[in-house]
Amino acid sequence: PDADSDQDGVLTYSEYRELLTKHPPKQEDGRPAGPISTALPSGDLVITEFEEKNLGTMRQWGWTIEGDAFNRDLNAGTQLMRRRAGTYHGRYLLSSYVISDGGVGEITSPAFEIEQSHIELMISGGDHPGRVGVNLLVDEKVVRTATGRNDDLLESVAFEVQKFRGRQARVQIIDAHRGLWGHINVDRIYQTNRPRARRTINSIPEQLGQLVATVHS
Repeated sequence: PDADSDQDGVLTYSEYRELLTKHPPKQEDGRPAGPISTALPSGDLVITEFEEKNLGTMRQWGWTIEGDAFNRDLNAGTQLMRRRAGTYHGRYLLSSYVISDGGVGEITSPAFEIEQSHIELMISGGDHPGRVGVNLLVDEKVVRTATGRNDDLLESVAFEVQKFRGRQARVQIIDAHRGLWGHINVDRIYQTNRPRARRTINSIPEQLGQLVATVHS
């Protein structure tokens, strides 16, 4: 109640940000929780913008990082992809490309509640379904997945998730391919009720879902 300075029963964006500053969220074990599902003035909820380049801090926030594909400062991948990725948000983007496509690994977000009808993200890189891409996990099962198009130019993709509203989910970014186009680039991931992406994914082929689950079980 103290955060609602005008006592109108609704928190404005500035009031919400001030509340987070005074009472930062924590994980169940008491560690600080990262900024996930942060409200924007538009009503969209940012899951991540990859603006924290220190992976140690991301781990403290509840992100899990495995393998060597993502195990470095985000600035390194951003510098390599700056000209090839096109427009991205903020100072950094996430890339599994270092000097070659040899690294493999995955990075997974802390759990968040699906509150809006779509999850949008910027993505580019390899087109290797089940091995390189972004997965949405609900009950630790892949329910949506997207890959690049063997091109590094970022494009906006939307996951339609209306039927999962109210459920807990995680975003998992994977690179399990060492060959040509064995890398992925990702930027701002957010929830929205007003999807803008030209490419919308509203299902996952059963065989592909099984393959993803097998590769990363």
